[in-house]
Amino acid sequence: MRACQLSRLLRFETPLTIGNVSALTEVEEPATPMSSPSEIPTPRQLDHLPVVAHALNRLGVRRIIDELVPKDSRSHVSTGECIEVLVTAILLGHHTLYRVVDLLRPYDLRVAFGFELADSSHFNDERLAKALTDLFHVAGVDRTNSALLLSAIREYSLEIKRAHLDTTSVSVHGEYADSCPPSDPEDSRAVPHVTRGYSKDHRPDLKQVIYGLTVNEDGVPIFGRVSSGNRADSVEFRHMLERLREALPHPADVLYVGDSKLFCAETLSQVTAHDLRFVTLMPRSFGLWDTVYRRFLEGSDEIPILKEKALGELDEEAEEDTRPRHYWRGRSSDGT
Repeated sequence: MRACQLSRLLRFETPLTIGNVSALTEVEEPATPMSSPSEIPTPRQLDHLPVVAHALNRLGVRRIIDELVPKDSRSHVSTGECIEVLVTAILLGHHTLYRVVDLLRPYDLRVAFGFELADSSHFNDERLAKALTDLFHVAGVDRTNSALLLSAIREYSLEIKRAHLDTTSVSVHGEYADSCPPSDPEDSRAVPHVTRGYSKDHRPDLKQVIYGLTVNEDGVPIFGRVSSGNRADSVEFRHMLERLREALPHPADVLYVGDSKLFCAETLSQVTAHDLRFVTLMPRSFGLWDTVYRRFLEGSDEIPILKEKALGELDEEAEEDTRPRHYWRGRSSDGT
């Protein structure tokens, strides 16, 4: 028997001294069972997950999504929990559905997120894919986005004085032979048609989809969606304006900013009908451009500089900044 085990089993009531050996008594104590190596719990990481969980909880991501997509009694985890896991995986640098289980295995999900089930195996690729399907078809992108946007405005006192709209094309590789045009492109549940269109990536040989995004003056995304690859920017702008008008608490108080694709008859009629304010560029191809520009110059010899941007890298050893600059000049219609 080892000495450490012996010390736990024996307790001496009277010190051992010569001439008083009979006073030595032995009392047996129960031994503490030794844990086998397989029973020792594996330490789990937290890292920055509690910070992510706090932000998601403050926005009410899980609560909002689970209200829109009630949990199936047969599921171990809810759709809201799956979306929180996907957001976390993306913030960890993982952008695919597969192997999310392996990514999350070292982390303590119960402590970080308060999940009732801390087993990462429940967040397999099939369950995550079903969560995205339910989010798209059951909850609806528009309803989910509107609810989260209102929550962000309330919780973070988010200001939306300006809404900047823009679109870009995202090229893909492959035939996508099963992709077909949606019956109603304006429907928020319309599946984008992967097809060829005007490529902003300068890859007309590849099929694509169009990604539209709206941010506020601080660059915080407030609306976005993916549409068919051959959808015109001007048409998508009108869709984005309509969704923003429905989602924002006070849409008439927001200044909508877009490039020249915002300048077309249908869009101008839309913003005028709803008394929306906007800033855009008149395309040079319009015959009216020269006339408007001449009238614009008549108000003053010096047009105010709206924005200035230096070109190239700054020479820190130079006494003054001599880099060439681009200037954006302009004046509003009321002369300010």
